[in-house]
Amino acid sequence: MVSSNLRTLCVSWLDRLDHALVGFMSAYGIRLLRWAVAIVYLWFGGLKLINASPAAELVVQTVFWLPPRLALVFIGSWEVLIGIGLLFAHPLLLRVTLFLLWLQAAGTFQVFFLLPQEAFQGGNLLLPTLEGQYTFKNLVLIAAGLVIGSTVRRAPRSLGNVAREPARAGSSQQGWRDEP
Repeated sequence: MVSSNLRTLCVSWLDRLDHALVGFMSAYGIRLLRWAVAIVYLWFGGLKLINASPAAELVVQTVFWLPPRLALVFIGSWEVLIGIGLLFAHPLLLRVTLFLLWLQAAGTFQVFFLLPQEAFQGGNLLLPTLEGQYTFKNLVLIAAGLVIGSTVRRAPRSLGNVAREPARAGSSQQGWRDEP
């Protein structure tokens, strides 16, 4: 009997903890993701602007139509602009920023076509170099952009208000639903 009550108490406590953690992630996850990606773009772009980026040579080689210093300033400024844009949640600004992010991220994949010897060890597609791994991480940034982009049609959230959004596909609810 005591064992059963203890088990029920533990399961109930874990369920409440899980509910609280999921609620926190739901309330703040996308905002924190947006800020984290903003920090990455501000940092990496800033390093290019001050000519301190470990990826400088890769940028220069893939943006070959510009003089080296101009290539770094161009890409660095583009990345800093993306970072600044991600700090704000205005739907129009986010749309423009995400467009720039996806163009920039897609452009980084040029390394696989223009410089495969720099991206893969001995030409083996299963063995990326550090530069190749650096480029592959852009898949995560693209996916993060998709998640962030999913918010541009949501009503803005404030700390005390309940935002309204369409029910998710497959939900038993019809129309609109309230979310804390």
